[in-house]
Amino acid sequence: MATLHVRQVPDELYELLRRRAESNGRSIGAEATFLLVQQLGGDLQLPARSLGRRRRQRREGLFTRFTQQARAAVVNAQEEARARQHEAIGSEHLLLGVLRTETSAGANALRALGLELGAARAEVDRLLGRGAQPSPRALPFTPTAKKALELALREALAYDCDYIGTEHLALGILRVGAGNGRDLILAAEPDEERVRRSLVSAVASPPPAVPERFRVLELDGDAGEWEALLNEQSAGGYELVEIVDRRAIFRRA
Repeated sequence: MATLHVRQVPDELYELLRRRAESNGRSIGAEATFLLVQQLGGDLQLPARSLGRRRRQRREGLFTRFTQQARAAVVNAQEEARARQHEAIGSEHLLLGVLRTETSAGANALRALGLELGAARAEVDRLLGRGAQPSPRALPFTPTAKKALELALREALAYDCDYIGTEHLALGILRVGAGNGRDLILAAEPDEERVRRSLVSAVASPPPAVPERFRVLELDGDAGEWEALLNEQSAGGYELVEIVDRRAIFRRA
């Protein structure tokens, strides 16, 4: 096969190509070849390996550890952000998502501290208002929200839990050190140690048995592999809710 010197392009174009290749799971050369096939030879059939396609590898991701209520909280957070036409899911949306899971350990602990869903929503509206345009189709997590999710995992591991529940999510939001979600919690109860004790007490309770309503799977590979995964879940009785940060969120139909 002939050599394609993709570096012989302007730096700006090369950077765009690099980002596209990364998002599609291909090498830069493979992405350039793919684009050339699309533009110059739509009927040209190349073996998958020539396009550098990665085989989808099912890997255990963060969301596979989530309880059903914690997964529901993430879906709720997305809905709260979208309802306000926000461009990303922040720690404040994650907090609203936890509070919306009314029977969860995290929500119960937060309500016991005086934090109610209605008041929290009103404060988020006051702080952030509404976006000028509808939210993008795929809502990313803000850096603060991503950090809160990572800290939720650390909290679960610290207490020898093999799952991440809504109480761990709330602990992650509290521990992140900054963000609207943390501020909302401390506005209801300024004593951070008391908040933490309440949430840690909730960790001691086993997660309730909840029918699997939501399912979150990580996406890898190219569009064809994504489509195969979506069809597989559809055949199993699940419908796609949204794709967030290369993770597909499904709801039982």
